[in-house]
Amino acid sequence: MKYNLKRHKLLGALSRLFSKRKINGGKYANDIGMTYEEIDTFLNVKTDERDLIISELFKSKEISAFKLDGKGNGCIISDTLGISSFVNKKYLKENNHIFIRYSKIASGFGLLIIALLAFNFSVLEPNNLKLDKKQKTEELKQDSIQ
Repeated sequence: MKYNLKRHKLLGALSRLFSKRKINGGKYANDIGMTYEEIDTFLNVKTDERDLIISELFKSKEISAFKLDGKGNGCIISDTLGISSFVNKKYLKENNHIFIRYSKIASGFGLLIIALLAFNFSVLEPNNLKLDKKQKTEELKQDSIQ
C-alpha cells in the first residue's frame, strides 16, 4: 500500500517538473526529469524499493527512462498517461480499494467471532443452567430424604 502512495508522490513531482518546463522553456531531460539518485532521496527509499515503485510506472508507460552523460540514468513523466494518472489519482484510488478490501475481510472475521460468541452464550450457557438446576433439585431431594 505504501508503494502506491510513493508512486503518486513521484508522479506529482515529475508532473511539476514537466509543467515548469513549459513555463521556463527547459529542453533537456534533466530539466523535466529526475535521476534515480534524486528519486531515492526524494522518496527516502533504497534502490530495491525504488525499482519496485517505478517498475509499475514503466509497465503502464506513465514514465520513460533517460540517460544523461555524466549524471546517470533517470526517468521523465509521460505527457499523456503519466499526467492523467496523477490528475485522476490512479494510485491513491488503488490504495483506497486495497484498504476497503482488507476492511471487508476483517469485518467478516469480526462478525464470525461475534457469531461464535453469541452461539456459545446462547447454546452452552442454558445447558449449564439446566445442569445446575438438575443438580440442585437432586440435592434437595436427597436432603428431604435424609
